[in-house]
Amino acid sequence: GLFACLQEHCGGKANQDCRSSPTQKASLDEQSEMSTAAIESCLSLIKGLLSPMEMCTIACVSGPLHVAVQEVSEHDLHEKKHHLAKGMPDHALRHPWAPRALQRLAQQEAAFRGSCVAAENYSTAIDEHGRLIMWGRPGWLASRGHSSAIDKSGWPVMPPSVVAVATKKGSTNLVVTTKVVCVAASRHAVFAVTEDHRLMYAQVKRSSSLGIQAVELHPLEELADVKVASVSTRFGQAFAISTEGDVYTWGMRTGGPPEHSCSMGLGAVQTLLRPTPLPCFGGLLGQPRILSVSAGVSHTIFVAESGEVFTVGRSTHGKLGLGMPTVERHVLKPHKVNFGLKSVPHILRAAAGANHSLFLASTGEVWGCGHAALGALPTSSLADAAGDIPVAVPLDLLKQRFCTSVAAGISSSFFVGELGDVLYTGTAPQTERPFGRPLHWAPREPFWIPCLWRIQQVSVSMEFCAFQWEHAVFEGENGVLLGWGHSEHGELALPTCLGAARGQVVVEGMFVRLPVDGASTFCNTLVPIDLRPAGVSHASSHRH
Repeated sequence: GLFACLQEHCGGKANQDCRSSPTQKASLDEQSEMSTAAIESCLSLIKGLLSPMEMCTIACVSGPLHVAVQEVSEHDLHEKKHHLAKGMPDHALRHPWAPRALQRLAQQEAAFRGSCVAAENYSTAIDEHGRLIMWGRPGWLASRGHSSAIDKSGWPVMPPSVVAVATKKGSTNLVVTTKVVCVAASRHAVFAVTEDHRLMYAQVKRSSSLGIQAVELHPLEELADVKVASVSTRFGQAFAISTEGDVYTWGMRTGGPPEHSCSMGLGAVQTLLRPTPLPCFGGLLGQPRILSVSAGVSHTIFVAESGEVFTVGRSTHGKLGLGMPTVERHVLKPHKVNFGLKSVPHILRAAAGANHSLFLASTGEVWGCGHAALGALPTSSLADAAGDIPVAVPLDLLKQRFCTSVAAGISSSFFVGELGDVLYTGTAPQTERPFGRPLHWAPREPFWIPCLWRIQQVSVSMEFCAFQWEHAVFEGENGVLLGWGHSEHGELALPTCLGAARGQVVVEGMFVRLPVDGASTFCNTLVPIDLRPAGVSHASSHRH
């Protein structure tokens, strides 16, 4: 109603300006100011009720409204970017805020794609041709129904390899027939979403000598009739989000130790062999439409299109953000996150770490909850006696930095700024000086990772073996990939690891040799990841 009144009022005013008396014009100006003030005060109450085009129209009507309009309409990045660029008049795009707003929106939108994943002992990424590339030691990705007692530590490392998409079920001549737009990977499975909204799963075929013969993408037949927008997986559980905002889940009660078992949101800790819709989400009956899902070790975060956030799983360390005591308990169905404010931030994306959670708001501000004792949460808020923060709080030590993407690890966090720079907080299991951070540096104080610019997204692995191997993959605007962390299993596609025998001497200064498992290596500086598969020349790969 406010929008209709404003549209009618402004249209009438434009037609009357040329024939109104000075007194009438003054009265109209006063009415316009009153309308502007009224709508500006109401914008925070009408999130999600106006389309991006309507927001753009309001911004064009009154200059004082453009900042407020920008802030409340960022929840729908895809539509808003389209309308801002193509729907707004030229004079509106000349506003001082427009270029910066467009840049920020483009960066936040790029972070939604999920085009690179640092998984346990291996990595995956989507190249510029829409092909899925995989490298490292994904030894558990055998064919469905396959079981083997073979020692996985003896399996060879896989160099960067193209994962072919099957043209039809049972096909032996596999070729890339469609582009991959989203990928998710865990210690148990790799899933991909194609541009035509099909959900695929990866299969690895091995020779008798354990060598990898082929990696294939096959359609997940159980969701063949569902248009999938994105997928998330971690530690044996998977979540697929449809284009209608429905969520389908399946997997094991735990993909690791028994203490990591957790509910997937259906009211019980159970194993689901087939994708099952979560009844509390979807486009019917006014239920929240889910935009994205972040799966952690023992909890899951659901971000709705309305900006609301829901969590489910184990409440250890208060990582669910429900405000409950930090003693461990099972939360069996999704509950809304408690931000402790009357004006709740509009969340666009979330990251689930081992014991903490991060929430990225449309304003670029980041909120967090969970275990803060190891510095993963850069906040001055007081934690309880156990070092936990059970309610989502603003991470004020980021000092109002506009963030476009976040990532959470075992006890660390990554924050990508609008210039593509990356801040790091927390601790790393395998080094006291992650990225060369000084020893005296407080873990909760953000540390700028040297030489990182124009980064769009970060993915960090979480491995809970005895050594807690960890690595991260950084993707830049032009598709360049950089890596950091554990590299013995070929996670960073380094030549010294892909063809090296265990115990080979490595370059001093680049690797930190650990006295575990014979000759584990940890790369504590950024290195480029070359994804050129065998037979591909330097000239044909922009990642070189």
